[in-house]
Parts: sequence; structure tokens; C-alpha cells
Amino acid sequence: GQMYRRGQGIPKDIVSASRWYLLAATQGHKHAQYSLGVMYLSGDGVAQDDAASAKWFGLAAKQGQTSAKSSLGWMYSEGRGVRKNHKVAAEWFLQAAKEGNKTAQYSLGKMYYDGVGVARDKEKAFEWLNRSARQNYSLAQQMIEKMSQNKGPAIATNKDRIKHVQIALSKLGYGVGAADGVIGKLTRSAIRDFQTKHE
Repeated sequence: GQMYRRGQGIPKDIVSASRWYLLAATQGHKHAQYSLGVMYLSGDGVAQDDAASAKWFGLAAKQGQTSAKSSLGWMYSEGRGVRKNHKVAAEWFLQAAKEGNKTAQYSLGKMYYDGVGVARDKEKAFEWLNRSARQNYSLAQQMIEKMSQNKGPAIATNKDRIKHVQIALSKLGYGVGAADGVIGKLTRSAIRDFQTKHE
């Protein structure tokens, strides 16, 4: 299936790739199940079908395929092929995030930040966003930058929110001084150091 999809050693043929993936997927091959889910989601080589995509992502995710877990989380968060359920989305994102999936780490961090599907927790949001940002995931880097620079809907001048950022930076090894909710010289320096490291 992969050889047909990529045109490795044989002419590229997406329809033939989907047939081989289907054969392997029905025999329980988790990577073929994930690939088939991607194809159904995009309509690449098969008719676009969100429900079929969610089905194959689900089968692969239950066998431990990390990207499928993240994709299934996205399907639940968007209500694509399944009934929208932010709590279930967060559970799948958490599993994939723990396994190092940067997209899931970003999505979970955003859910913690917004309090969607999970209790709002700025510390956990920063932790997961930072893990994703360290893997050069640009959306996570942008969100951390907004949080750190007090831009947009991120960290307001609210002392509690600033304190959460100070605690998170401190846990990451940055010297912020006292976690007092005041953006002083040390906190500003820690934010600049964090941003420089993740540019």
C-alpha cells in the first residue's frame, strides 16, 4: 500500500494503495488502519467519508497507534464522523501527548487553556504547549509567545494568571524570582530567555 501511495519501485497509484491498505487494515494492521483513516478523511484514493475515517482511526488508536489517537481526538473535538465530545477528545489527546505527539500536546494544552473538555488549568496548558513547542510545533510556539508577552486572549494582567506562568517557567528551570503574580525584572528576563530558546 505504501509503495503504491508513494510510487516507490512502482507507478504511484492511490486507488491501488487504498485497496492494499484495506486488505491489511481488515487483518488488524494498525498502521494500515491509520493510513486508511487519513485517506478517508481527505478523500485521497477513496470517497471522502468522515465516519469511515473515524472508524479506522479508532481501530488503530485502540491498538496503540499514536498518530491515530491524536487524529481521533481531533475527530471528537470537531464532531467529524463522530458525535462531538470534548471530554473524549481530551482523553485521546492525553494518550497521544504522553507518547510525544506534538500535535496532541498542542491540542491538549489549548484545551487546558480554554477549559474545554477539561478543567481550566493554565499550568498544565503551559506544560503541554511547551512540550509541543520544544518539538518545533509552530502553533504551540505562537501560543506560548502570546501567553508570555501578554498579547491577545492569553495572559492578562491578572495576578493569578501571571503567577501560573511564573510557576510553570520555574518548573522548567527558569529563574523568575518569587511567584508573586508581578512581572518584575526576573520574570521578564525568564520570558525573554524562554522565547529566545524556542525561536
